[in-house]
This record gives sequence, C-alpha cells and structure tokens, in this order.
Amino acid sequence: MDDPSPSDCVAYAGRMGEIVNLKQAKKRQARERASAEAAANRVKHGRTAAEKANDRRAEARRQALLDGVRRGPEACQDEG
Repeated sequence: MDDPSPSDCVAYAGRMGEIVNLKQAKKRQARERASAEAAANRVKHGRTAAEKANDRRAEARRQALLDGVRRGPEACQDEG
C-alpha cells in the first residue's frame, strides 16, 4: 500500500469537520433560544416602577373624568 504524501494528509484534514456532541449542541441551542426569548420578553413587558405609576395615575385621571360626565338614573327619567 502506498503511504499518503503529506499534501494528501493536509487535504484530507481540511475536509474533516469538527466532532460535535449532539446532546450538548442541542442543549446549547435551547439555552440560546430561551435567552433570546427572555430578552424579547424583557423588552416587551419590562417597565420601570415610574412607568407603572404614571400609567396608574393616567388611568385614575381617566376614570375620574368618566365618572364626572356619567349620567345617573334620574337623568334618564327626566327625558322619558
């Protein structure tokens, strides 16, 4: 049998892929996917305490405005 020349060994080594443990690769991929989803959820749902307080004040202001213009049952009897 012929011994391979050094250039043949280099060419063969260049064609080989890296050995990968599939279980570890799947776990790593799942962690990366979960991390990306968590980052998206932080952007989507993460709000500061000041933002939450501001929203509560705005909602209270809106409710007070609606309560001020609400018509009571006596207003309906006057019309009818």
